[in-house]
Amino acid sequence: KIKPTQLPEDQVPVFSGFTWTDADFCVIQNDDGDPKYYSAGFDSGYGVAVYMDPEKCPGEAPYPFKITDVHFFLYGGFSESIVWPVKIRVRIRGLHEFHECNGPGDVLFSELFAIPADSGVSILGRPMNLSLSQPVSTSQPFFLELEYETLTDTDSLPSLLFDLEVASQDSCNNWGLEYGIYYRWPDFWIDNPPGDPIIRATGYAKDQECWYWKQNRENAPSGMPDFGQYQFNDSLALCGPAAIANCLWWFDAVPDNYKNDPAGFIRLLGKDYFSTDPDSGTYVDSIQSGLDRYFNDYGFSLYAHAFPQPEFHAMEDSLQRSQDIILLLGFWQEPDQWVRFGGHFVTMSGICSDSCKVAFSDPARDAAEYGWPGRVRPEHPAHPEGDDLHNDPEYISHDVYQALLESPSPGGLWSLPDYYMTLEKLVEFEGQNFQPGQEIYFDSYMDGLPVFAEIEYAIMICPSNWYWKPDVTPQAPSGMPDFDQLQSGWGDYYCGPVAVANCLWWFDAVPEGWTPPQLIDTLAKRFHTKPGPGTYVDSIQIGLEQYFQDYALALQESIFYQPKFFEMEESLKACQDIILLLGFWEEVEPGYFAWRGGHYVTMAGVCSESLKIAFSDPYWDNAESGGPGRVRPPHAPHADNDTLHNDPAYVSHDVYTSTIPSGTPGNPDWGLLGYPPEKSSVQNFMGKNFHPDQLQYYQPDLEVKGPIHTGVEWAVMICPKTTGVEEKEESAITPKDFELYQSYPNPFNNQTVIKYNLRKSCQVTLTIYNILGQKVKTLINDHQEAGPKSVNWDGKNEKGEGIASGIYFYQLKAGEVTQTRRMVLLK
Repeated sequence: KIKPTQLPEDQVPVFSGFTWTDADFCVIQNDDGDPKYYSAGFDSGYGVAVYMDPEKCPGEAPYPFKITDVHFFLYGGFSESIVWPVKIRVRIRGLHEFHECNGPGDVLFSELFAIPADSGVSILGRPMNLSLSQPVSTSQPFFLELEYETLTDTDSLPSLLFDLEVASQDSCNNWGLEYGIYYRWPDFWIDNPPGDPIIRATGYAKDQECWYWKQNRENAPSGMPDFGQYQFNDSLALCGPAAIANCLWWFDAVPDNYKNDPAGFIRLLGKDYFSTDPDSGTYVDSIQSGLDRYFNDYGFSLYAHAFPQPEFHAMEDSLQRSQDIILLLGFWQEPDQWVRFGGHFVTMSGICSDSCKVAFSDPARDAAEYGWPGRVRPEHPAHPEGDDLHNDPEYISHDVYQALLESPSPGGLWSLPDYYMTLEKLVEFEGQNFQPGQEIYFDSYMDGLPVFAEIEYAIMICPSNWYWKPDVTPQAPSGMPDFDQLQSGWGDYYCGPVAVANCLWWFDAVPEGWTPPQLIDTLAKRFHTKPGPGTYVDSIQIGLEQYFQDYALALQESIFYQPKFFEMEESLKACQDIILLLGFWEEVEPGYFAWRGGHYVTMAGVCSESLKIAFSDPYWDNAESGGPGRVRPPHAPHADNDTLHNDPAYVSHDVYTSTIPSGTPGNPDWGLLGYPPEKSSVQNFMGKNFHPDQLQYYQPDLEVKGPIHTGVEWAVMICPKTTGVEEKEESAITPKDFELYQSYPNPFNNQTVIKYNLRKSCQVTLTIYNILGQKVKTLINDHQEAGPKSVNWDGKNEKGEGIASGIYFYQLKAGEVTQTRRMVLLK
């Protein structure tokens, strides 16, 4: 018999995590989550077995139930002589049919875990999250059993934790174990027994699957590679380049001369593209701009985009859509106020959103190799730090961590409560991988304070699914033309007529025999373009209407204020040419903006996944000078006043990343990152190309001093005019005849908005389904007229009852065509 002891009040751990449940994934427990007791009497051969009933899961008919993980606490506050590693045997047992209590029966599964080292919280409780090497299916209640197998003195083993009292007076729920013999709970203890062991089993009702892992590939036979940062003698700050190298290797986006040299490839990225500093590490912005240059230099059809404070469930969706993801973990402490002492880059290798778990290829740790949760492929012992075993991409250690979908620090929206490094490792990251604006939080590592690992940034890399305006022979053999405004003495104010001329030339809507300068001059007169104000948007619309009428062209135009990025993408693909008016806003002081001027460009291409757009820019030809974009045919930068681009075969389609939202008054929903490429050039557009409503924001200062924010303020669309026959024709609904947009917000808590757009009247059904395909609620079942629609959903079923957190699908059926999207409800 062993004796329970009450926990000191100042050593009661905060129990968080493991309680998130829905109808498919759930946590089975008997305890109340309030640790009260421990025991210093556990020795090798001692353990406990706890009755687990899947019927406690919400929903109906939980069987078959798939057990995937085990959760419990280890506590060592009673002794300073705890010896690690601690070996714990986990068994899943059936019920003993002939025992009066149906106690522990046959072994269904057994696995030995070696808990490698103290986590730094030995005084308090240590949360353990053990993922079984293979899921265990059961069709009845079962016993979860833990047994110590470490051979050492009794006071050298940590204790399990227990709550105040058992959940039921039935002593058959909990059993004590000593060298293969089971004891009733009251008989296992001296005096009064403690309450239920804080041990939990997690899994899936109806045998659902959890994990998504990055797929195996020929160049990455074990999924996401796992290159290490400690193979370089001169720097320990290469976690950023190593994490990026994992992704590029998985995509087979590696130069031929580096395909057998991961270490050299990591150095190439760090030195030539990311400007990684041996002491301070790597900036996220440097990674994004460096990747843009890298993809351009080597011709890889990939793109990169960085997101601050990413949401957990958004990462799952992105990872499954063939996007590779690098995360920046920030290390935070709270002495009196929050401080950040360092950061570390890792690569996502897998995710299970239902149980809120994530797996990493970690350049600094290989925790799974040492017995922590995760997967090791192929099976191999822990390799010495600094060796090159993992330069063979077949050898990986994908470490698994529980995510906590709330963050106490300013660092991110979710954190990893179990992410752990030894003190020596943590200190190595002191002062590293800070991002602009985080300097105010910097302080040195403080020994004895807990460290919070917060998810601060996500960098996504994925295939570049660009849509480019098609080549049209003979008038536009390189896609959208790219005429220049800096010719014929036109000056800075001619960008409007030039941007429109690109579109008309692409449509072959030009009088026979005209040259580009003739067309541009004619448009400038029709648009009343002047050296001072440039061109008004309204004047372009009126001038185009008259131009189409005068030359009997079957085209039409429309203008839109504060256009949305995704709407422009759809319009560009629907054979509409688009001119954008970009507004330049100076942030005079934090949060206060002054409008400086505007500039017209012509959309040449779009990539929605990366939020990138390409321009034919009448003023800058940034791609010609080595910036992101495409140059067709390849040619050197041309002088401002030459006429090379009057040949529409010669184009410089410059690529920029959209910012959504933008934060400018011009268009809060859509701006551009890194535009204009030369801040000083904004003065050339001072006061030009504005709308009368913007005069209230205009300040005619001669010098631009503050940062410039560019908003996409207006869109001018030119498209073919429909004929009378087409307007009257009643055809079947096709996917092009309606759009179903992503619900917002997503994930959502108590309300989300579903928007769609019908281009023809039809019978419409909008239905919500759960992950099992069961109908939750029908939102719309009616005949609707054409036009944009919006529907709110409050997360309730047909009976008006609130439903559980989880993944849901909304399906729009318009006519005979169906489209489905996914959303996540979090409570």
